Amino acid sequence: MARKFVAPAVPTNFTSKMIPDEHHQFRPPCVYDKRGPCPALNTLANHGYIPRNGVATAEQIIEAVVEGFGMHPDVAGFLVGYGVLTRGNANLAMLSIGDADDELIPALPGCLDGKVAGGISKPGRFEGDISLTRSDAGSSPTGDAAKFNPALYDQLLLYVGKYGNSTTGVDPTTINEAIVTNTVFEKFIPARFAFEQKNDKSLNFNIGRLLVDFAATGLILELFPSFPNGVKENLTVSQLDSFFRNERFPENWVRRAPLANLGDLAPTAGGLIVGSGVLPGRNVEGKFVQDKLDANTLLCDGYTSILQHDIPEILTSAAVTGVLRRMSKRC
Repeated sequence: MARKFVAPAVPTNFTSKMIPDEHHQFRPPCVYDKRGPCPALNTLANHGYIPRNGVATAEQIIEAVVEGFGMHPDVAGFLVGYGVLTRGNANLAMLSIGDADDELIPALPGCLDGKVAGGISKPGRFEGDISLTRSDAGSSPTGDAAKFNPALYDQLLLYVGKYGNSTTGVDPTTINEAIVTNTVFEKFIPARFAFEQKNDKSLNFNIGRLLVDFAATGLILELFPSFPNGVKENLTVSQLDSFFRNERFPENWVRRAPLANLGDLAPTAGGLIVGSGVLPGRNVEGKFVQDKLDANTLLCDGYTSILQHDIPEILTSAAVTGVLRRMSKRC
């Protein structure tokens, strides 16, 4: 039986505050708890803002992202909805933030999208190639694209030392206080792209994936810094470490306020795309084939790409989600 999704309300009088509070203390995940490729979701689960087992309803995840990071429910709803449609159970509006859980999240009725609801750790769709801290499934020795890769993260820190606001370069005794800037990612992402273009024979970085990846990086720059009294501070390596290595909120960390909406996030993501110079495409028979890119239709092309490559076709049929189908026809 389907479960009706009820969109969480936009909170009133939303202010900056210390996160976590006394009711959400850190606890490392147990062996059976689901954790995946998203450090923000893993952090929320480790603090109990979403169920600690890593399996949650769409409403629980939206409310957690709003409460923990100060993301506007409209933006959170889009991202969580994307996750549910691509790797969850849209009939129940539920999602695993890691591997599949057959008991708590069964497959869609009639196994319309396979016998297992994948969870976001499954490569492709929600999480894809050119991650900052996860290897591509096609280049990973183990095929694990969800597990944190310390070597990749250390490479990122080298870029912080070179391109961030640091007076000591990569001096390990002071790197924790170095500031993580937009330029760091504008330089690091092309390096990641070049590596995977060479080593991942199945590399797929279509226009939809490009937009999703750069949006995710923009969220790091806009939601991971501390916001005492609603004022954005610089993002430091120690804070980045806390989220990526330890998957817990940093000490004395204050969430963003007011709520971050699309108007706050889009310019950052757009600036990263322009600054990096990375273009969409894929590897075909050992050669990189670039996608056509038109600045006038960029968002529309990205939306169409997501429908074609990420969301199961059955869910975009008029009988299931006619709104998606109608929106695609406008492009």
